[in-house]
Amino acid sequence: MRRNELTLLPKLPLLITEAADEFDALRDAFEQEIKPRGIIEHMYVHDISSIVWEILRLRRCKVVIINSAFRSALQDLLKQVLRQPGQYEHHVEGEAQILAQSWFTDQEAKKQVSEILSGFDLVLGPRGARQDADLVGVTPQ
Repeated sequence: MRRNELTLLPKLPLLITEAADEFDALRDAFEQEIKPRGIIEHMYVHDISSIVWEILRLRRCKVVIINSAFRSALQDLLKQVLRQPGQYEHHVEGEAQILAQSWFTDQEAKKQVSEILSGFDLVLGPRGARQDADLVGVTPQ
């Protein structure tokens, strides 16, 4: 591609956590595969690269959002299931917080949480998931 044609391609707005050389490598891979001829085809390759880049970004963000919400979601769920009839949520808040935090590092806490939830026909993650798998969602058994 000629130098003046390069200026017609828009710059991809990168997040501060993203590297331009990684995007360039992705675009270069598409260019090698598609072998564009002319500015229109180069623009299409750039657009395809941008779309794929954004898909990858959104997938990474989705994982971060789910993982960052995991502990508080587990704690809220434990507060609900640990509470006995007539008991207020604040009576079990400390236990729920300790169990939710310990779930990440302590196999015994993980087992205890699984036993508590199984009493309500709930499991962490999809059916058949390993015990140490990330929480995908709390699903009924």
